[in-house]
Amino acid sequence: LLDVALELGADLVDLSDSAAYATIVAAERERIAAGSIAVLTGCSAISAVAATLVRASGIAAPRQVDLWLAPASRETAHVATARAMLASIRPGPRVRCDFAPVRGFPVDSALRVQLPAIWPSLERAAFWVDPHARGFAPLLALAARARPLRIALWLAAPVGVRLTRLLGARDGIVALRVAGADGEARWLLRAPRGSYRLAIAPAMLAVRDLASGNSALRGLVPADRMVGALDLLAYVQRLGIGITRS
Repeated sequence: LLDVALELGADLVDLSDSAAYATIVAAERERIAAGSIAVLTGCSAISAVAATLVRASGIAAPRQVDLWLAPASRETAHVATARAMLASIRPGPRVRCDFAPVRGFPVDSALRVQLPAIWPSLERAAFWVDPHARGFAPLLALAARARPLRIALWLAAPVGVRLTRLLGARDGIVALRVAGADGEARWLLRAPRGSYRLAIAPAMLAVRDLASGNSALRGLVPADRMVGALDLLAYVQRLGIGITRS
């Protein structure tokens, strides 16, 4: 897709949250700059939203960023996302968020590529995912440690998705904590229904600005510069997603 965008001279916006893909795109930085296009990779609820909120926190040199996600699993469960989760989950204890009802497994994501590129002061950029469906946490805990079970769950993903559609939650939660030498900020985004629309909010805004011809974005765009913080927060609230900062 990137090769085609460079050939055509077209801007590129994607929703990928894969650390491997983010690494591949980052290696193409010079070729992207020479192509005079804008490439916004990870323009989604993980990299773009997290980076925008970190920037909006006003903490100049963040040292730790923790992002928790408890998806509206009843509304968003799909075979592809389930298998992506299984491929990205890492061994380790579930970590509880102390300001939201979320307890997540460590999951590899583009955060570990995107955020340190912006803030070299970062010592940790962690992503924690709560399955948000009854009975799935013990299975995921075992899958993170045992490859045979992970393969079995990968094969059984179509059945698991059907169960998640019955047993999963309708509300969705995103919680972010950013800490540095000059303080700590906490963000909570939550909605009883429709929280999954947060995933495309940054891309909607970015594509609108690029299509208008008024955007000055060029090259490989850092995740915190893809959208304006005020625009993003206002758009998210219009979607019915509540935002709390402390």
